[in-house]
Amino acid sequence: MPPTRLSAQDASFIYGEDQRIPLHVGCLGFMEAGPLRDNSGAVDITRIREAISQRLHLFQLFRKKIAHVPFDQGRPVWVDDQNFAIEKHVHLTAVPRPGSRRQVLDLMGRLQSGILDRDKPLWEIYFVDGLADGDTLAVISRVHHAMIDGTTGVEVGMLLFDLSAEGREIEAPAWKPAAEDSPPGLLFDALYDRAGDAVRRVGKVVDAVTDIRKPIDHAVKFARAVETFTSEIDSLPFNAPVSSRRAFAIASLPLDVVLETKRALGATVNEVESPRSARSTTASPAIPVPAVTSRR
Repeated sequence: MPPTRLSAQDASFIYGEDQRIPLHVGCLGFMEAGPLRDNSGAVDITRIREAISQRLHLFQLFRKKIAHVPFDQGRPVWVDDQNFAIEKHVHLTAVPRPGSRRQVLDLMGRLQSGILDRDKPLWEIYFVDGLADGDTLAVISRVHHAMIDGTTGVEVGMLLFDLSAEGREIEAPAWKPAAEDSPPGLLFDALYDRAGDAVRRVGKVVDAVTDIRKPIDHAVKFARAVETFTSEIDSLPFNAPVSSRRAFAIASLPLDVVLETKRALGATVNEVESPRSARSTTASPAIPVPAVTSRR
């Protein structure tokens, strides 16, 4: 079976990325530390890695990396990482004790400033210890936008975390990476796909000829798109050259305020430009331990 080729949109996140503009999705959360510590009080990173490993088959891209087609004759493909190791993706770090929330935010900014290593699957999770509140761990993640969007990100979270205190027992199937295609094989598959695309484009041309409205609609949409690029842009503080440095800040707002604003505007919660609720919600991590409180 040929490897899965990235969609045009996902490939654009790969091509458009550079050191100044990393195109991954970053996330910061806080959780109860006690259930994740061993008898000595240290974070049991081995047990955490084992629990996450047991669920990787539920989101297969977490074991796949990017492979480029020779001479750029096609979009990149996802291939199994022959040297996959969970230790390369799930890390334990700490801020200097007694760590403050500000130190965690600074660490979040530093981690999100760099691009992910293209030689391995494009995701990382950091468990951060050392907070002044010893009962709390910070969790920082980076997942490339070529792998997930907003909806998929929620699905991935549901794979790694449980909604009940009991947790779920998941039996992980044995995994062996598929043989990696040779460069000539990747080139052949790409050329074959391009030939199929050409045939489909001929069909679209025939449809356009039979329905004159289609090319007119496309021309209007193109003209409107060009207009957005040529229109004058307001002079705003953030209209400036972009560096690789990232800073991060958080704020809290009661969920009731968000819902009231949503109803008043006839919008969705996502459309209300405000932080998430500061209320606590109870969830259970993938690791079979008591309930974890995720403070948002």
